[in-house]
Amino acid sequence: MATAKPPLRQVVDSLYAAAASPDRWSEALALLADHVGGTGGMLVFNAPEEGRAAIVTGRLRPDLTDLYMRDARYIDNPWTTRLAGAPAGRPAIASRYVDPAMLRRTVVHADLLLPQKIEDLVVLTHPAMARGRASGGVGITLSRRGAERAEEAAHRLGRLAPHFYRCLDISLRMAPHAEGRAQLDAVLLAMSGPALLLDAAGRLLLANPPAEAVLRAADGLAAGADGGLRLVASLPAETRRLSSRIAEALAVSSDAGAALSGPFLLSRPSGRPPLLVTIIPLPPAAFPIWQMGRNPRALVLVTDPDAAREVDGDALSAALGITRAEARVAALIAAGAGVPQVAAALGVSPTTVKTQLSSCFDKTGLRSQMALARLVNGFPGRSPASSPAGSQGASRGGSNPGSPEGSGGGPAGGGGNR
Repeated sequence: MATAKPPLRQVVDSLYAAAASPDRWSEALALLADHVGGTGGMLVFNAPEEGRAAIVTGRLRPDLTDLYMRDARYIDNPWTTRLAGAPAGRPAIASRYVDPAMLRRTVVHADLLLPQKIEDLVVLTHPAMARGRASGGVGITLSRRGAERAEEAAHRLGRLAPHFYRCLDISLRMAPHAEGRAQLDAVLLAMSGPALLLDAAGRLLLANPPAEAVLRAADGLAAGADGGLRLVASLPAETRRLSSRIAEALAVSSDAGAALSGPFLLSRPSGRPPLLVTIIPLPPAAFPIWQMGRNPRALVLVTDPDAAREVDGDALSAALGITRAEARVAALIAAGAGVPQVAAALGVSPTTVKTQLSSCFDKTGLRSQMALARLVNGFPGRSPASSPAGSQGASRGGSNPGSPEGSGGGPAGGGGNR
C-alpha cells in the first residue's frame, strides 16, 4: 500500500481516463485504492444464480483472480450474497454485513483472502447491476491495519461515488458501439435467414427481421419474458432442451474445452415441418469491463424447411443444376444440419438424403458436405427470409444495451415490437 495518498483530482482524472480507455481501469483501481487507504481495488459483477462473473482488478494477485473466475464456489460467497443487498449510492463495509469469524471458516477466505492479507472490504454497488442475487460495483480491499480505519475509507470512497457511477456507465455504454459489436449487428441484419443474438444470461439482445417473423408466428419458437426476453419452444420439453443447448453454447463461449451439441429440431403446433436450430458460441468482449454489460455471447440460426423449399427449389436448382429435392437437402446442410436432422425435417429416410447428397456432389464436382455448405452459403439467391414488407431494422431485446441487466422492448410473448 502506498504511504502517500494521491489527491482527489488525480483519482478523478484516472477514472475518466479509464472510462475513455477500458484498458486503463486496472491503473485507476490501484490509484483509487491508494486514495481510499486500501491494498487493492476491484471492479466486479457477480451473478451467482447464473454461475458467472466479470472482474477487473488493480494491485490484486492475478493468479488468485483467475482462480476466482474459474470456480463458482468462490463467486457465490458470503460477501457476494450479503453485499448484494447493500444500498446503492452509499459505501458499505463488508464486516458490517458478514460476521468476520464466519467468513474465516469459508474456502474463499482460505484460498483468496488470507494469501493476500485481505481483512475487510469497502464496496460501492452500482444500481444497474442489481437483479435478483446479481450485483456489482467497486470494492476496495483492506488489510488488518486498514480495516481499523474502515469508516474513513468508506467516507473517502463515498466522495467519489458520482464520478465512479458516471465513468462506469460510460464504459458499459461503449461496449455495444465497439467496432466488433457494430460489425456483428450489421452482419446479423444482412443475413437472409432468421438469426438472433443472446447475451451471457441467454436473454435476447437482437433479432433480425426474418427472426422477428418467426417469433411473431410463435409456431415452434417464441420469446418469453421470464427474467428478460428468452427464447421458448412451443412444447415444455423442447423448451428445456432449448435452454440446455443455449447453456452449452454459453459455457463454450467462456471455456473452449466445454462440450457443444449440434443442431436440433423444434416441433411446430401448426403441423408444418419442424424448425432447425443451430446455436453458435461467440467469444467474450475484448475488455473484462465490457463483459459486465449485455454483450452477445451466442448466435442462434433458425432454418424453416418450408421457406427453404419455396426459395431454393427454383434458385438453387437453376444455378447449380440440381433438382428441387436436392436443393432442399443442400440448403439444410448449409444451415448446419446433419443427415439425420435433414431426414427428420423433410420427412424422408436418411438413405434418401444420402442419395440426394451424392447426386449434389456429382453435379457440382464437390466431395464433402462442408464444401457444399460453403457453396450454398455463398449463393445470394438462397434466402429463406420471410420478413414482412417494409421491415427495415431489427428488434433489440433491451431498452438500454449498455446496462448489465437492462430489459424491455423487442420481441415478446411470441411477437416482435419494432
